[in-house]
Amino acid sequence: DNTQLVPEWVTFARVAVEAGSLGLTASRESLHDSGALATAREEIGRQIHAGIERLAAGDPVVFSRFVAVHGQSLLALAVAHAEMLEFVARHFTWETSAGAMRLVEMPARITFTTDEREFTTYAPLVQAQGGLLVNGTYTHGAAMLRAYDRAQTRLTAREFELARLLEDLPAPLGEDADLAGQIGDAARAVLDQFGATAEVRAFRPVSQLVLHVPGRAAGFVFEEVEDDPWADLLGGATPVDPVGPADPRPTLVLNLRAEAVRALGGGLAPATRAEAIRALHLLSLLQAGIRLRAEEQASLAGALQSLLLAAARTENRTTEDRTTEGRG
Repeated sequence: DNTQLVPEWVTFARVAVEAGSLGLTASRESLHDSGALATAREEIGRQIHAGIERLAAGDPVVFSRFVAVHGQSLLALAVAHAEMLEFVARHFTWETSAGAMRLVEMPARITFTTDEREFTTYAPLVQAQGGLLVNGTYTHGAAMLRAYDRAQTRLTAREFELARLLEDLPAPLGEDADLAGQIGDAARAVLDQFGATAEVRAFRPVSQLVLHVPGRAAGFVFEEVEDDPWADLLGGATPVDPVGPADPRPTLVLNLRAEAVRALGGGLAPATRAEAIRALHLLSLLQAGIRLRAEEQASLAGALQSLLLAAARTENRTTEDRTTEGRG
């Protein structure tokens, strides 16, 4: 049970040694703390590290089992011991929006999330915009990514912010800009009564009809700035422009690439259009993992009922028109 002979990060191995000249204490239950002991501990750490490296290079199958069992420990060790950061970066596999990847394989700029639902919901969106979203929900995962970001300059890792992503979503161009303006005005008129606003973008994937961007507090937003000579004077933070839309209310982002959203600008009756916008707003809340209140659930049910009845009336009129044409 002696812990003096191995470095703290070696939590996955037991070591048996011939102690040689390392002196025992009077109780013979531990070793004298000495320079020789420190040298021995350091060398044992190097040997274990080298052995793991040899295992990774010579037997990938066994090494993958080692990482599967002790991966969480490796992340914790990398956070506590800088010398393990690069090792974990080369060997630990992360779930990302582009599939399983190691840090050394990732592009120069990545984002990560500490929420499983957020990763599942927004990974396809980030991937479609050409970015990379990393699942940082592993125990010690986010802490390791932050530590790695500080320790090197090749890769920048930042926590995912939906409002910041909104800034990068392309705005509709050309004729679509006029359609987006019509839909945006109609949506804002409906959502105003719910304390929300709307933006229209045109982005991939088209299966993502809507996004919910939470509201923000008015005023300055402060973010940490590294290696800033003014940091001490300003308390380690620098005021920056607010992220996301100027309106501080929650925002419904409508995807103009989706046919269902484009239909909002068609020949819909005003009441039907309002019900559709209301349903899309509530859908965005569900996608964001927000539990609907009882009145919101009733509102969603009412909106869907209105849309189904409107669709049925349209189908009946179409059938009657066809019948009339056939008789004629």
